[in-house]
Amino acid sequence: MSADSGHPMTASQVLGSNLQDEKELNETDPVPNGQVVHFSCEYGYNVQGPTNLRCWLGEWAVTSMPECVAAPCELPLLHGATYEAGYRAGLTVAHASSVNIACEPGRSPPATLNCHLGRLQPTVHDFCRPLANLTRPRPTSEYQSGSDIVREDISELEPDIDATTNTDCGPPARNPQEVRVQGTLIYRDGAEVNSSLGVEGYPHGTEITFRCIASIMGEKTTWKLICEQGNWVGKSFNCEELEAQNEELMNNNSCTFENDEPNVVAFYNDMQITEVVDFPAGAMITSRCSDIGKYSMSGSQTRKCIGGAWDGVKPTCVGLNQQMDYAMEKKPTILFRHSQGPIAQTNDGKLLVYPGTVLHMECLWMRRFGNPKWNVTHNNPDSDRKYIEGWTTDPGRDSALEYRLSIINAEKEDSGIYRCETPARQSHQVEIIVEDVHCPPLPIRRGLVASGLGTRLGTEIRFHCANGNALLGAHTLVCRASGNWSAPLPVCESVECGEVVHDTPLGEGERRPRVAVVSRGVGGRAAFSCAPGWALRGAPETVCLPAADWAKPFPVCREVSCPALPPPASGYVLGRAPYRAGDVLQFHCNPEHTLHGRPILVCQDSGRWSDKPPTCAQACTYPGTTISGRMSSVKFYYKIGETITFTCEPGYRLKGAPMLRCLKNRKWSNAIPLCTPNSNFTSSDSVAMFNGDIDAMLSDEPADILRTRESPAILSPESYKAAVTRAAVSRLLRRGPIENFRNRVFRVNRLLRRDTER
Repeated sequence: MSADSGHPMTASQVLGSNLQDEKELNETDPVPNGQVVHFSCEYGYNVQGPTNLRCWLGEWAVTSMPECVAAPCELPLLHGATYEAGYRAGLTVAHASSVNIACEPGRSPPATLNCHLGRLQPTVHDFCRPLANLTRPRPTSEYQSGSDIVREDISELEPDIDATTNTDCGPPARNPQEVRVQGTLIYRDGAEVNSSLGVEGYPHGTEITFRCIASIMGEKTTWKLICEQGNWVGKSFNCEELEAQNEELMNNNSCTFENDEPNVVAFYNDMQITEVVDFPAGAMITSRCSDIGKYSMSGSQTRKCIGGAWDGVKPTCVGLNQQMDYAMEKKPTILFRHSQGPIAQTNDGKLLVYPGTVLHMECLWMRRFGNPKWNVTHNNPDSDRKYIEGWTTDPGRDSALEYRLSIINAEKEDSGIYRCETPARQSHQVEIIVEDVHCPPLPIRRGLVASGLGTRLGTEIRFHCANGNALLGAHTLVCRASGNWSAPLPVCESVECGEVVHDTPLGEGERRPRVAVVSRGVGGRAAFSCAPGWALRGAPETVCLPAADWAKPFPVCREVSCPALPPPASGYVLGRAPYRAGDVLQFHCNPEHTLHGRPILVCQDSGRWSDKPPTCAQACTYPGTTISGRMSSVKFYYKIGETITFTCEPGYRLKGAPMLRCLKNRKWSNAIPLCTPNSNFTSSDSVAMFNGDIDAMLSDEPADILRTRESPAILSPESYKAAVTRAAVSRLLRRGPIENFRNRVFRVNRLLRRDTER
């Protein structure tokens, strides 16, 4: 990421409240709304401006963007040399600046120090060296401004000094005349000493420890200086500098805002705050009650983020007498009713009225306790506007509760404070501003269709796209009391979602579903499905969102299994768990038991069995059948209480009980009945018919042929009559001349009548 100055800058997104939980961002990485981004510069550059920025509704919540500027250089303490032109140790010089160095007698060469990206060149080892040892190699190490001095061989720092010779150090102060380190506790070789350090020398190896008294942050800072051959090695700051740094650091802390007070609304840069948000240092929020006529606010209306906390008093809103059953000791509620123009509440709790509007303000007070009073203080002392007030008489209003003041055709001179005071000396006031508020005209964008072109206060404009593209942004804009639209103008863009990338972690027994993309445009769908034996867990489809992402979460496929079923009482099951989709479970009953329900169940894709498990009950076995008879039902087993009936074929009669019942002891109520032949049809007619004696058959004389001839087979009544009739008619019509035809027909008719009578 690059700053406006063109110098390299890096940004990291803060993932939590701890700045250590960061991840580095690229230039194209999106930053979610409300997220904090921490900016830092590369080596040799310092951040100028805020280091923490918050993304808020598509914009950065800062007054200016940070820049990376070249780091300055701090002038170090010199030995055997002095700064020219009034420079001294501890001062800082800007990047690309230079400072001239003059050497003390016996040292050479002089030099010019150049500041480049926080580093001085040449180093302190490259100039003002003793003349006796100029040819001795110099150390190769360099020191960056602000870094700690590392102890090295003193013979390299001062080549002409014997390493075995120890040199004392003077007082550890920036200025030789400044021997007192303000606001510190000082320890010499572990023992506490007075806050003033003496001017006597400190032997080589002396260790001085400074411990600052607790700062405004409640912390103590400690650092050490060690005497090394006449020089103090380390880095020291006085307590005032440290406290100033701590205070500056604290003042740059962000503040977290959470609106947990009921009936309080808060705004930042004309945007209502509806969630927990972190704001940068210096941010200001404005609060008011959700309805300035029904609630009274106490606390600070405007609060600023200072030192990681909000200044002022946290605001609260208390309900007025309407919420307290119109108690006399409560402030009166004021209701607003308007026509012929809009009204709106400002962010700081005022009522904005558009010129020409008719506004009725109704002070709620029980009429039987007296009349309240309206007091008006105009912003313009010269205003002579008068108002009608009294108990309301409008239809549908409560004339015993609403004491009204009306502003007819509001004008700028009506601006002021309107206070309703009750006979109980309780009052509530509203500040009214009459102003012609218009929002900026909305620009025309290709493909974007607006419901109107109005810009007046309270105007609501709805948008849609005419070219089939997706609407990115707010679908509705409202002109607010501040003269700003409630959201940026939306745009119409052609948005398509890419492939559905199912990156959801899978659990045990899960797999990713198959995806079929129906359409990729905004609102398009992609359907999910699973292989046989697997069931979809989750939404069966996803939708393409305006941000060109598929709606999540995505479903997963889980292997289908049905629960094991216990065998029925007096029965058993054929099948072995686990039961997957398509597996079959067979139920059987023990002997002398019958199955109630389906004997075979199938495990379905839903993880459920195809039916309820059957049961086994006691039963009677098949009782058997009878010759020449029929049963009403034939089964292996019969339920307790079930009945069967018997009937005989034609020509037979039933002997025994026609109905049998299965008893509780699994026995039948009776024995099986028998079918016996009916003897009425064993006659000379049947004998004659089967022996071909048609004359004997047609004779009216009784004949007992059974005594002399073999008994024929027994025929049923229907088959017997049909056989007799066919044989008699056939033989009768074929016998004799034609003249006897009438007599024979007469005999046939008599024969048929006789058979019918039988």
